[in-house]
Amino acid sequence: MTFKYRLIRFPLNRLSSRLIFFVSIGIIISTIALYLFISSTQQKLTFESFYTSTNGTLQAAKLGIELGHSEEKYEMLVQVFNWIKTRDHFKFIYLTEKIDDNEEILIGFPETENTPISFLNSQYDHRSIDDSVFVLKTAWESKIGTGNMFIGFSTNKLRMYEQQVVFDLTTFGLISVVIIILIVAVITASVTKPLKRLKEVTERIRKGNLNDRADEKKGGIEVTSVSKAFNQMVEELSRTQKELSNEIYEAAVFIQSILPEPIKDKIKVDWRFLPSRDLGGDSFGYHYLDESHLAIYLIDVSGHGVGPALLSVSVINILRNQSLTETDFYNPGSVLYSLNNIFQMDKNGDKYFTAWYGVLNKNTLELNFSAAGHPPAVLVHEQDGEKSIEELEIRNNFVGFLPDIEFDCATKQLNQDDRLFIYSDGLYEIIQSNGKVLEKEMFLEVVLGCSESLDAMLIQLRDYEKNNQFSDDCSVIRLSV
Repeated sequence: MTFKYRLIRFPLNRLSSRLIFFVSIGIIISTIALYLFISSTQQKLTFESFYTSTNGTLQAAKLGIELGHSEEKYEMLVQVFNWIKTRDHFKFIYLTEKIDDNEEILIGFPETENTPISFLNSQYDHRSIDDSVFVLKTAWESKIGTGNMFIGFSTNKLRMYEQQVVFDLTTFGLISVVIIILIVAVITASVTKPLKRLKEVTERIRKGNLNDRADEKKGGIEVTSVSKAFNQMVEELSRTQKELSNEIYEAAVFIQSILPEPIKDKIKVDWRFLPSRDLGGDSFGYHYLDESHLAIYLIDVSGHGVGPALLSVSVINILRNQSLTETDFYNPGSVLYSLNNIFQMDKNGDKYFTAWYGVLNKNTLELNFSAAGHPPAVLVHEQDGEKSIEELEIRNNFVGFLPDIEFDCATKQLNQDDRLFIYSDGLYEIIQSNGKVLEKEMFLEVVLGCSESLDAMLIQLRDYEKNNQFSDDCSVIRLSV
């Protein structure tokens, strides 16, 4: 008997890809938010720095103009104008003077006599930058007059500087994202690789290799802790399975030991028993009811394992000890009727069984038999070197279906050199390598051709199996006259 364990399965590919994906998305979002914040802050700081430096030029020029006007040092005015022209980003300067409440351009560079005062006033806004010029205005006042001074500064360099800042920030953000993704990938690999190895170990253990163990030295504290716990679980699992295997092996040996010895007499009986697992639901027996009548029976309990084996042994012991009350053991129908009433499915864990029971009079060679959902026995006739085959068909429900069911019986007259085969369905329900079930005609041909050798029959039938091994419990009894 084998056991299947549900062990841990790790969806590693999904784990790695999802981890990298979500972390990367988080990094990208964070980087974009940081970029927008730094970009906005940088633009604001750049503008304020630009305004502060240009406004300083404006205020210094104002002082020079007021001083030159007050002291009538016009060469100073020329020096102030020339100094302003050397300032970074300088574009133009206009000096106006109020005469009789009217404002006229007193001097300007470049010289544009047609520039209206209204244009300069409309451009004035200390806090705005248009596409090309940033205009600052300040009033000047001296002993000989008053007016306004307008200085225009080019914003081209400022725009270029801002674009460079944006480009630098973008490049920095992208490089940061790539570096962080690589770091995440390395960290992810350091986690998923040990988990992958652990998964491979679980797959090998699931297939029955309980000697394999997980690596307890790689993968970090968390993974190594899981590996240690996993190895402890496998150790306990291995120990438990060994104990169970030993106990089941002992049970299988016991079941084998209660099977009858072959009979070598006028009526010869031989058998083969091949459980597909250590413990199965097949069992059989035969014994003489008296000096002339031989009872022969085969039980096939549904399922595999301890439960079906115990039920099978219980039924065989009842038949062997003839412990059914109010039962005529010479009458196969009476035997199956009593078994059916005792072993109802609802009282036996929903387990049922098929059965074949027959009684042979060795003096008259008359066979009285019945079957409960069991495959029909096969009779091979041999006369004058010619062989023929016949199925002893009889239809009844399996044992455990409904109580108080009558089981039909039949009688067959056997002849000298006849061979009777009683078997479980594992002998002929064979899945071939092409995926098709072995046809009944092919099965009967094998039985007919190998009727003299049970071993040859089993070998030839097993060769049809795709795994060269019977997939179910296989029992066969041969009765030879």
